Amino acid sequence: MLFDSHVHTAMSFDSRMDINDAIDGSRERNLGLILTEHYDYGMTYENYESVDLEEYFLSYGGLRSDSLLLGIELGLTAKSQRNNNEVCRKYDFDFILGSVHMTNEIDLFEDLFTSITPITSFKKYLEINIEMVNMFPYI
Repeated sequence: MLFDSHVHTAMSFDSRMDINDAIDGSRERNLGLILTEHYDYGMTYENYESVDLEEYFLSYGGLRSDSLLLGIELGLTAKSQRNNNEVCRKYDFDFILGSVHMTNEIDLFEDLFTSITPITSFKKYLEINIEMVNMFPYI
């Protein structure tokens, strides 16, 4: 079965999709889903909220199947390493999607980051991705 491995539902701040609509849509397309709700430890971006992991597993755990897996989109920063390690040990994720939403604790959408040249921005982003891959071996 082919899976969509980056799916957010209403449990993520940037989605309003109902889990039942996601499941119905995936069945119609014979497509598996891996839910990857946002979890960024220490993220202070306006209107951002990490998924409540207890609620996530309580609400969606009973829906888990061969075609619906429970994952996480884990924000990677140097300051989140200890917390992220604990989260990955504590919860039974089927899939961990590592994402870099910040570089040197600066949100990629903040003016400070966007005020530098695109080439410098891209270079910094790639450098931090390499650093995060080395720092988070479970990704």
